[in-house]
Formats: sequence, C-alpha cells, structure tokens
Amino acid sequence: MIIVVNATLAGGAALGASADLINYPFCSMIVGFVAGSCAALGFSYVGPFFARHLRIHDSQGIQYIHGWGGIIGGFVSVISCSLAQRNFGDRYDEYFYSPAADRVRTPREQASYQLATLGVSLGLAILGGLIGGLVASR
Repeated sequence: MIIVVNATLAGGAALGASADLINYPFCSMIVGFVAGSCAALGFSYVGPFFARHLRIHDSQGIQYIHGWGGIIGGFVSVISCSLAQRNFGDRYDEYFYSPAADRVRTPREQASYQLATLGVSLGLAILGGLIGGLVASR
C-alpha cells in the first residue's frame, strides 16, 4: 500500500509545475505514470541501496517522491512551454506575458526560464540538504 501512496504523491508532484500547461488528459496520465513508476522503483530499490551502502536514510521517501517527481515535472514544463504556441493558439499571450519586459515571451524563452528555474531549485535543494545533513550529524 505504501508504494501506491508514494506513486500517487509523486504523480502530483510531477504535475505541479505544468498543470496549467497540459491540454490533454492522456499527457497528464503519462506524466503521472512515469513519476509513479520512478517512485515505486525508488522505494523498492534505491532507498534500500542508499541505506545499506551510502548510509543515507530517507525515512519519508522525499528523494524519490518529491525530488524525482519535481525533476520530471520540471522537464515536462520545459517541453510544455516549448510547444505552447501550438497548443494554446490565441490564448498564448495570456500565459507568457512578461510585465517586467512588457512583452510576450517566445516559447523558446519561456522554456529556457523553466529550465533555469529547475536548475536553481536543484541547486538550492542540494545545498540545503548538505547544510541540514551537516548540522544534524553534529
């Protein structure tokens, strides 16, 4: 039962970044399936491997639920943004208007912003995890 709950949470985490960008239900189901499968594999194989060999204990499955789900969601948002002009048509300007630049971003620009944000988020997560781990180990 824990694997089912983990897979459900990972699917939600993966769809969080691009929920308003995906127009077709089958795309959401594919993203949820991929994230859920990664979470199930992480729970079954990666978590025990990390605990046994690296002495990293992830008691709540944060790495493979929210971490991998968020990374998958970040890449899905990059893909969704790069295809947005075709998928949104006339509504495109509503989604990608940049008040700071007072113009609408191109799909390529918005996809690059999404990718940069994913990189910043990963960097902050890794840095925060290292600092937290060092503090907790002392």
